Amino acid sequence: MGPWHAPPEDEAVWPTPPPARARAAPARPATLTPATALALQRSAGNRAVSAMLARTPESEQALTALATPQVFPGPEMQIQSTLVQQLEQGVADHPEFDDDCLFLGAIELKSIPATQADEDDWIKAATLIDLPPLRKPGADDPPMGPDPEAQSLRQRDDAYDMVIQVGADPAIIRNTLRTMSTAGQLDYLRKAGFVGKGWKILVEVHYYRNRIQTSRRMHKDTLGQTLFVNLNYETPHEIAGPEYIVNPRPSAEHDQQIDRTLPRGFMQDLRATRQTLGAPTEIGMQPIPAFGAAAFVDEAIHHMTPYYGNRKLSGALVAEYLDETDKARFDDAKQAHAKAKQSRWHSFEHYLTVIPKQDAAKWRARVEMTTKSTKTYTRKQLRKRAKFTAQEAERLFEEKQDVRFQQASIPGAPLADAQAPGAPPLERRMSTLGQKGKVPPKPTGERRFFRTWVRAVPDRRT
Repeated sequence: MGPWHAPPEDEAVWPTPPPARARAAPARPATLTPATALALQRSAGNRAVSAMLARTPESEQALTALATPQVFPGPEMQIQSTLVQQLEQGVADHPEFDDDCLFLGAIELKSIPATQADEDDWIKAATLIDLPPLRKPGADDPPMGPDPEAQSLRQRDDAYDMVIQVGADPAIIRNTLRTMSTAGQLDYLRKAGFVGKGWKILVEVHYYRNRIQTSRRMHKDTLGQTLFVNLNYETPHEIAGPEYIVNPRPSAEHDQQIDRTLPRGFMQDLRATRQTLGAPTEIGMQPIPAFGAAAFVDEAIHHMTPYYGNRKLSGALVAEYLDETDKARFDDAKQAHAKAKQSRWHSFEHYLTVIPKQDAAKWRARVEMTTKSTKTYTRKQLRKRAKFTAQEAERLFEEKQDVRFQQASIPGAPLADAQAPGAPPLERRMSTLGQKGKVPPKPTGERRFFRTWVRAVPDRRT
């Protein structure tokens, strides 16, 4: 393979469609050496893309419009339901693929249709390809590892050959690309102009046969390449969509990574979007209609599988928190509580030596909560009965409860705070709906959906 270089600026954005695909699985791309792959990603993010077309505010505005997650009816519901039947039959015939999540293949996009009217013929000409297996990142590699075109799941979950065998690839292609079109992602890529200018898109498709809530923390899906994430649900009734925080506080470490691995034009649009949106104010959630879809910009939000019900803390965890954050007053409250229980004449307030008398009531309530170690309390109870402030209650839950909204896990970076220090707590949409009895029902049966990662990778050409 010769050295990679940016293509000429006047190269056609929409080349002649490729010939009709053969059913046989295409050859996997050759694996790059770590040094060459890293050089590709660096050059694509710095030298090559500096020569791309002059940009306009249209792509910034388009990305800002996409930053808040979108929810809409699935664009190809019947095709998707038939696709699920094909895949489940394939799993039944090949029990080695009886796993929760499968890699189905990827769609390689080296161009974007010039107009929306051209998309249908473009979709018909697309092919599903396999990707090389993921390799463990080295010390100088981005989270995706040394090969920018590797798939993101374990090799044992690669069901591409099964997909081709059951003839499911046309349905995967149409369902996936029509979702991208409906979500406005193809329109953004048209306006951004970097596809075909040193970059291409790998649309990686995963099939979750039954997604359970294995993580109770906000996160990003990205491995340093993901522009968009799409979720197409195969659920016959309305359900809660992902919970999310739009425009969380940026992670400096993560931004350093994606400056190396994402197109410069996208990064410029992302930074403009952050400034336009301002600081977050809520933990959002939008209900997903039956057989509906959700779409979002991975770098513009933190998200997590919806958590049903109010978060609660045990008295033992409240005691642990108070012992760590306000030990002197907590010890004072405990000794006063113990003496007052033994006294026939004096109250809790009488035995306090550190806590001001005006704070006696709230500390009596707090220490009484901690004496019932297994009893659990909601945020509302902590604030109403024990007079924790909103900030104190949020910190208590974030530090002591396993469902955490204020920090996000990001591959290759430290845990990222969603807000700046001292910012007011975020209102949680699921909690508000729960108080009104309007939370969408949980999925009946398996929580089944297709997940798409729309990845930008350097366009390596010989």
